[in-house]
Amino acid sequence: MVFEPPIPCGTHLTCTYPCIRERPCGHPQVPHACHESTIVAEADAADEGLPSSSESSIARSCSPCPFLTRKLCACEKKMVDNVQCSQERVSCGNVCKRLLACGFHECKRTCHADECGPCTAVCGKSRKAW
Repeated sequence: MVFEPPIPCGTHLTCTYPCIRERPCGHPQVPHACHESTIVAEADAADEGLPSSSESSIARSCSPCPFLTRKLCACEKKMVDNVQCSQERVSCGNVCKRLLACGFHECKRTCHADECGPCTAVCGKSRKAW
């Protein structure tokens, strides 16, 4: 599409060619329109008190990768199949069972990446002093 001058201020110009960005994961790109940025036509920005072209361009990213892959779960004990590539946190659904800081009890939370937390079990064993 060609716009002949003069282009009125505030006109949104968008690219109609296909996106050619490569995905960081290495999967092929799903065909979609270019989205480097949307450009707003402007007059002399300094004279009119309008934002400069770098401020008026709206950068957008590609949609998340839709391909299914295999990923390591958050507790790093199991590979989970059929996970969307763009999904960052994956849970295997199993109980963590890592040994807690008390040295006697296991974590009862479902698969997680963060710390297990303090032992809250009620028992007669003395706790380790750090």
